[in-house]
Amino acid sequence: MPKITIDLVERGTYANVSLWRISESEEELLSQKPFLQQYVVEMENMKSSARRLEYLVTRALLYDAVGEAGRIFHYPTGKPYLQDGRNISISHTKGYVAIAVSKEYNVALDMEYVSDRVCRVADKFLRSDENAETTLQKLLVWCAKETLYKLHSEDNLTFHEMRVENVPEVKEHDFGELYIENIRRNKQVKVAFIVTEGFILAFAKEKHAEMN
Repeated sequence: MPKITIDLVERGTYANVSLWRISESEEELLSQKPFLQQYVVEMENMKSSARRLEYLVTRALLYDAVGEAGRIFHYPTGKPYLQDGRNISISHTKGYVAIAVSKEYNVALDMEYVSDRVCRVADKFLRSDENAETTLQKLLVWCAKETLYKLHSEDNLTFHEMRVENVPEVKEHDFGELYIENIRRNKQVKVAFIVTEGFILAFAKEKHAEMN
């Protein structure tokens, strides 16, 4: 089974976070999980096989998380949610899909595969007061900022309106937490992260009462 439990963050009542490493073909997924057949018509205009697989795996993860083949809707800000009001966040990168689902919390996650391509655009998202020297540190800052952007989607933050304080030194198989500031709100948010040889994943949550 390609689904992986992320032990780094809470599961169950408050937040359910799941990751899938895609090893199946589209045909194998449809055969293994017949309920996915209902999405075939929706995918007719998707020319990319990778995009079609990500679409199917997202729905498979959602089914495992909530026990039904729910529909995904979007707020005007672009943030996804489920019809029953549950919050959801989705991220995918080069052969992986991850989702977070919660009733009680606003949730957000982001994942990126490990590559030095992030170094070529570092000046676009790094602030001068962020001490990200290595490729993994830069990727971690990128993921943290993408996560905060999704968490506070109504703010439509720019990269420079977010600041990671004390970027940790990281290596493969590390996990931990960092704090990132929404400068516009003057608010600190805790972000949990995990680093593997293939990707970095970041996750954050907050109670609805904390949302502005």
